[in-house]
Amino acid sequence: MSFRLKTVLGIALIEAGLLFLLVVSGLGYLRSSNQEALAAKSSTTASLFATTIKQAMIATDLASLDDFMNEVAKYPGLLYAVVTDGSGRRLASRGAPGGALVMAKAEIVEGGIQFGTVEIGFDQQGVEQTVGEAKSR
Repeated sequence: MSFRLKTVLGIALIEAGLLFLLVVSGLGYLRSSNQEALAAKSSTTASLFATTIKQAMIATDLASLDDFMNEVAKYPGLLYAVVTDGSGRRLASRGAPGGALVMAKAEIVEGGIQFGTVEIGFDQQGVEQTVGEAKSR
């Protein structure tokens, strides 16, 4: 093999190795950024839901609470939602935890008194599917 051919092959191998590292690090960044975005979405949704149901919790209006639960259950990617009172007793729930999920909790507090807690879980399968599609490409 000539020196020129060895040089070209060496440079090609180095470029291929660096391209591989770039793709692997890009996929890692894609996964972590999507997981962070899903965690932020979960946390924001739990906080907003806790704010929405605060008056129903204070008034112990279980019918309104049930209506709110039916609406939040329609949210895309939401696997489950649970509302408990200040003593930890479950007042309402929709769905069930399972599979790969991102969970978030928010307290329902008014005037320094905790009236309850909201716990929600989002499906993480969409993140995994996006990363899987990126890997296959």
